Amino acid sequence: MGGKGQPKNVRGLCKRVRWRHCVCLCTFAQVELAGPRQIELGANWIHGEEGNPVYHFARENGLLKEEDSSNGESSSDDSSSTCAESNDKRTWINTNSDGDIYFLEDGSVASRSIVKQVRMMYDNLITACRDESTHDGCVSVGEYFVRGMEQLISKGDVSADERHVRELLWKWCLRAECIDCACQSAYDLSLIHYNSYIDIPGDYYCCLGEKGYQGVLDVLLGRLPKDTVKFNKPVDQIVWKQKSPTDEASCGREPVIIRVKDHPDIVADHVIITSSIGYLKENHARLFRPALPEDKQKAIDTLHFGTVNKVFLKFEEPFWTRLSEGDVEGIQFLWEKDPWHDEPLVTVQTSDSSKENLKDLHDQIMRRFTGFDTVDGHDDVLCGWISGAEAVEMEKFTDADIAKMCTDILNKFLPTEIPAPTKVMVSRWHENPYIRGSYTSTLPMHGTGEEFDVLSSPVWQGSQAGDAGMAQYPVLLFAGEGCHKEYNSTVHAAMITGQQQAQRLIQFHQLSTKPSHQ
Repeated sequence: MGGKGQPKNVRGLCKRVRWRHCVCLCTFAQVELAGPRQIELGANWIHGEEGNPVYHFARENGLLKEEDSSNGESSSDDSSSTCAESNDKRTWINTNSDGDIYFLEDGSVASRSIVKQVRMMYDNLITACRDESTHDGCVSVGEYFVRGMEQLISKGDVSADERHVRELLWKWCLRAECIDCACQSAYDLSLIHYNSYIDIPGDYYCCLGEKGYQGVLDVLLGRLPKDTVKFNKPVDQIVWKQKSPTDEASCGREPVIIRVKDHPDIVADHVIITSSIGYLKENHARLFRPALPEDKQKAIDTLHFGTVNKVFLKFEEPFWTRLSEGDVEGIQFLWEKDPWHDEPLVTVQTSDSSKENLKDLHDQIMRRFTGFDTVDGHDDVLCGWISGAEAVEMEKFTDADIAKMCTDILNKFLPTEIPAPTKVMVSRWHENPYIRGSYTSTLPMHGTGEEFDVLSSPVWQGSQAGDAGMAQYPVLLFAGEGCHKEYNSTVHAAMITGQQQAQRLIQFHQLSTKPSHQ
C-alpha cells in the first residue's frame, strides 16, 4: 500500500498454484468447454448493481457482458430477475418462468399458469416471513414454508390433479432453496435469521463478459507490485502470540509468525485471513497458536458452510430446443419423493461392494437435482446444480458415472430418448482441502445472529487481550464472504470485507503514534 501512516510490505499467500484454484475473493474457477465464453465452476454472477463494488469494478474495466455494460443498467426487460429496493429476500425469483419447462415423472408437463401461481405463492411467503408476527411458533425456514404452502395450495376450487402438481412444485421450490442456501434441508435454517441477507438493487443475475471472474482477478493482480502474491504456499501455522500474558516482557508488541510449508517463516505485523469458513472449521484448532479467542472459535463452528456443485453436460446438439416452440432456459424436474425434507441421507461409501447400496445412493443423488439450465454463451451445454450431503457424496463418483446419472434423469422425465453427453465437467468443492465446501448462508438453528460480527472483529494484542500497559494492536483480521451478515455467499461480500479490513489497518496506522514493525 505504501504512503505515510500506511502499512507497507504487503504480501499475499495462496495455498494453490493459480488464482483460479484458490480462495481469494470467493470460490470460483473456470474451465474451457468449447464456446465463446469460459464456464464458471464456482461463482457465476454479480448479484445486484447499485453500490456493489464488484459490479462497479467490472463496469469500469469493461468486464461486463457487452449488452449489460453500455449504460450500466440491466439489458433485460424482465423485472422478475431484478431486485426491488424493498430488500425482500430473493424478490428476484423468476415468477414468470416462461423459459422453464417443468416435467413430472410420467413425462407430462406442468402448465405454465400453475407454475406461475405456485412460484408467486412462494415469493409471497418469502416476503411475508420478514414479518415476525407471521411466524406463529415456527422456528425453521422449512417449517414456515411448508405450513404456508400447504395453506396456499388448498386455496380455491382446484382438482385433485392440480393440487398434486402444486404440491410437487412447492417441493421443487424447497429443493431450489437448499441450493441457494447451500444446505441439506430448509428445516436446518433459522427462520429468525433468514432475512438477515439483503439484496442489492439492480439485476440479480448480472453477467460478466467472456473471461468471467478470471477477468476480474487478472485486473486486480495486474495492479499489485511484482511478487506480492506467492503461489503454492500453504500456511501450516499462524503464531500470533508467543508469550504468556503474565510475562512482563509481553508488554512489548510481538510480531506474528507465519509458518509456511517448505518455506522460511514470514514475520508480519498483521495477518488478514481470507480462508473459507469450511477450511477454518476443519483447521482453526491447529492453525492458530495460541488458539483463537473462544468467541471466534464458537462463531466459526456455528456458521453454516455448505456444498453446492455444478455438473456441465455438452451435447452433440441442443435437443432441448425441440421441447418448446419458444426459447427453453431450463428443464426442471418435479420429483414425487422429497427425501431431503422427510428422511436424512444414509451415507453409503462408494467403495461398498453392495450393488443395492450403490443403487440407493445413485437414486438419492439423482433426486437431488432440481433440473438443468441452459448456459449463456454455450448453446449445446446444460448445467445441473446439486447441494447438501448428496453433493458431497457425488464427488466420489467418476465424471463418467455422474454423466450417466444425469442422462438417466433426463431420459426418465423427457418424452424422447436423450443421447449421452459428449463432454462432462463436474465441480468438486468439498474435496478441495483448502475450501471444503462452497459458501456461507443463513444461520443454522442454533445460531445467535452475532457470529458474523464476532468473526469480522480483529484479534488484538494488548490491553484487550489482558496485557496491561500496552495499547491494543490488531494482529489477526478475517475477511471473506462468510464474514458479512447481510451479503454472505456473494463475491461482493468477499470484496467488501477485504476492503474493510485493509481500511481498518490503514486507519490504525494513521492514528497510531507507535512506529510499525517492518
